[in-house]
Amino acid sequence: MDRAELNSGIVGYWHWPDVDRRTLPLIVMGHGFGAEWTFGTSETIADFTSAKFAVFTFDYRHYGESSGEPRQLLSVKKELDDWRSVLAYVRRDDHIDISRLAIWGSSLGGGHVLSIASEDQDLSAAVAQVPHCNIIDTMKHIPLPALLKTTGHALYDSCFGLFGGLHTIPIMNDPGKTGAMTFPGWKEEGLRLVPEGSRWKNAFPARSMLSVSTYSPERVVRGIRCPVCIHYGRKDVGVPPGSVERTVAKIEDVKLHCFDGDHFDVYHDPLRARIASEQLAFLKRVYN
Repeated sequence: MDRAELNSGIVGYWHWPDVDRRTLPLIVMGHGFGAEWTFGTSETIADFTSAKFAVFTFDYRHYGESSGEPRQLLSVKKELDDWRSVLAYVRRDDHIDISRLAIWGSSLGGGHVLSIASEDQDLSAAVAQVPHCNIIDTMKHIPLPALLKTTGHALYDSCFGLFGGLHTIPIMNDPGKTGAMTFPGWKEEGLRLVPEGSRWKNAFPARSMLSVSTYSPERVVRGIRCPVCIHYGRKDVGVPPGSVERTVAKIEDVKLHCFDGDHFDVYHDPLRARIASEQLAFLKRVYN
């Protein structure tokens, strides 16, 4: 694993297969909502490198080893810009075959993959698992009092921030409590992915919620020209199946897989291994 520091302040890591490093296919991986690249990805990275793909992982600014204050601020605009910076960076590497460059994302990162693929016509493939597609569909599953309370926290922090202040809320919390993600079981499952010794905290600036409140990648997916592979859960409340299916109907070339499970099931075997195998099979078909 080789560390990379980009001029934009992003820190990423190269993961190399055990083969000659010349003109390798590459998968750039982006993580989910309020997370870091190490959360639940190690086994999938190993599967990809074992299949002779190079992998590049990175933390969005404000997270992990990447720069940015306040820490753990989530900005959709910045995260999409980080994707663009990373893709420009990896395309300059002599070991990479840029004609076999795929992007991979999970949860919010899956939504970013759809957004980036809609504008970057030189990508060879896009892979998204449990991708965020439409914020309105997600909000419909949040009780109105909780939605209003979270909005109040976001507005307070946004104003407080103008004077250098900071007001945080939990990223994951139990149903009925204040937090960004409070669907049943999500706090427990999400915290299971945090590696031991991580400095990540289950809190972010409440203003982050304003950034995601208008974000719906579904609106731009008609611009996607590369083949797309999507996995989604039949029991996923945060990424409703109907939202994914309506989005997929707007994509020209897509392989769709539905599994009988919830959002965080994609990070645990045996489902995780099955999904990684299907994603690899998809990429190999695209390249062959």
